[in-house]
Amino acid sequence: MENNILDDVYEGMVVLDGFNDCILGRITQSQTEPKILYSIKCILSKLMADGMTFDEAYDYFEFNIMGLNGKESFPAFLMDYEKGV
Repeated sequence: MENNILDDVYEGMVVLDGFNDCILGRITQSQTEPKILYSIKCILSKLMADGMTFDEAYDYFEFNIMGLNGKESFPAFLMDYEKGV
């Protein structure tokens, strides 16, 4: 997605730089502002593609992305699993 499209669709919501392709959509709950929903699996994959190990990527995600939480408009994250048989 282009940034100007993101600006229109996700106006007022926190957007993570460099992770636009990890956006699954947005969520809305009663009495809260809408939030962007990101795939944790995608975020970790992108970080590992940049040379991090899984453990390094997960630590980075926890401290440098999740650790930024503090605004109501902060994104939500989904640990998306593949269904097993």
